[in-house]
Formats: sequence, structure tokens, C-alpha cells
Amino acid sequence: MFLLYLFVATACIVCGMAFNGTMPYFLDAPSLCIVLIPSTTLTVASYGWGNVRRAFSISDHVDNPDVLHKTAASFGMNCVWFGILSMLIGAVKILALWNEIDSVDQIAPAASVMLLPLTYGLCFHALFAKPFADRWQKAIHSAK
Repeated sequence: MFLLYLFVATACIVCGMAFNGTMPYFLDAPSLCIVLIPSTTLTVASYGWGNVRRAFSISDHVDNPDVLHKTAASFGMNCVWFGILSMLIGAVKILALWNEIDSVDQIAPAASVMLLPLTYGLCFHALFAKPFADRWQKAIHSAK
């Protein structure tokens, strides 16, 4: 599923650049904050700051790798869910502008609002949280 989304997102970015899209459409700090801040806050509220800090540390000495695995996996899934929620907000924005659209130039900002948060959420999950969760999963199995 991730590869399918990655293919679709890449195709959308290439098509956007073909229609003279500029880089600010593809890099958006508010979309990044919409995914990262609530995901981090929810993970810290669920597992505590100490577990979050230990889950994403590079040291191998831990007392309870099961909790750290759950913490890292939870952060990754929170990023994906907030990305999906933000994607729905972007879709509503496109539908709200549907009757007022005169050209493709008006769709591009709304499409970036729709695609970027999900891209950020999936990237944080796949490139950041999943490697840490897999590392703690291996520590759980090696301890048994």
C-alpha cells in the first residue's frame, strides 16, 4: 500500500512540476506541523516523555523494550492518522472551491494541502518511526 501511495504521490508531483508548479507547493511547513506536533503530543501524552526520548535514542541499553516498541510504533501510526485527517481537510478545501475554479492554478495549492500531510505522515512512519520500532522488536525477541 505504501508503494502504491508513493507511486501516486510521485506521479502527482511530476505532473505538478510539468504544469510549471513551483517548489513551495511541495514543501509546506504548516502541513509538516499539522502532522508532527499532534503526533508527538499524543505519543508523549500516552507513553510519557521519558519513554519517547528512550524510544528514539541511539543507545541499546534499555529496561523495557516492549514499551519502547509500542511508543515508536504508536508515533508512526499517529503520523499516518494525522496525515489522513489532513488529507480529508484538503479534499474538503478542493470541493469547497469546485464552483469557483477557473484554472488549474487554483487547484494546485489545495491539492498540495491534500497530498503533503499524508506524504509527511507516511515518510515519518516509514523512514523514522518504523526503523526504531523494528529495532526494539528485535530487542524483544533477542531477550526471550
